[in-house]
Amino acid sequence: MEILKLIDKAYLKTVEWLVFILFSVTIFSTSLGVVTRNVTFIPTLTWTEELTRYSVIAGVFLVAGLGMRRGVHLGMTLLLDKLPQSASKVLQFINILLMIAFLTIIAYAGFSMAMSNMSQTSVALRIPMGIPFLAIPVGAVLILIELLRSLILLFKNGDEAT
Repeated sequence: MEILKLIDKAYLKTVEWLVFILFSVTIFSTSLGVVTRNVTFIPTLTWTEELTRYSVIAGVFLVAGLGMRRGVHLGMTLLLDKLPQSASKVLQFINILLMIAFLTIIAYAGFSMAMSNMSQTSVALRIPMGIPFLAIPVGAVLILIELLRSLILLFKNGDEAT
């Protein structure tokens, strides 16, 4: 059991650092782009806008899993709060299963889309377009991991899992 906690901690720290790096890249590339557009003696860097866009998209998809873990996603708990605990648990279970089904479809379709766009390159950065599209299945898988964790917690202690 201790090894699972270590793996979970390493997974969480890795995702947090990746999000930090991506949003740092966003700030840096946005600032660099603004400076090069407004300071006339510095050549304009056309790739900064594209890098900013892709780093924000990847960061948002990664941070969605962290939001799921911390329970900060918008949720309507009015019905859950009014139901008895056993009915609330069943409703949470159904909700998690529906989200797992939806995100499995998103992960599969996103991966297919990313692979089919690997031959196309981006305009400014000249990277395969499949790389930015990989944010979709990676983000969906991270949320799936958190949903599976919520499912385990739901049955482990009976508390609200999400």
